[in-house]
Amino acid sequence: FRFLDLPPELRCMIYEHIEIATCRHTIREEDARFLHSDGRWVASDVADTTITLVRKSLETSILATCRIINREATTILDRKLRRLEMQPVRFYAGYSGATALAGY
Repeated sequence: FRFLDLPPELRCMIYEHIEIATCRHTIREEDARFLHSDGRWVASDVADTTITLVRKSLETSILATCRIINREATTILDRKLRRLEMQPVRFYAGYSGATALAGY
C-alpha cells in the first residue's frame, strides 16, 4: 500500500507510535580492567569494573522521506524530542568502574 494514500489523521497516529529507544553501551570486562589514574593506565585488581552508558534516542529518519511526512511528523516528534532532552544520560557502574568515573 502507499503510505500517503492513508488519511493524514491516520498517518499522525502512526507517527505517535514511533518509540523512544533505550541504547546501552557496555565496556567489556577485559577493557574495563584498565582504569585511568594520574595520567597513566593501570590494571584494576577489582573484578567489578564494568561501566554501562544508558541513553535514550528517537529515530527521526522518517522526516527525510518527503515534505508532506516531514511537515506532519515534525510537530509530533518535536514533542518527543523535548521530553527526551529532559532525561539525563545514565551510567551504571560497579565499584571499580564508579571510582574510575569519579577520578579516584
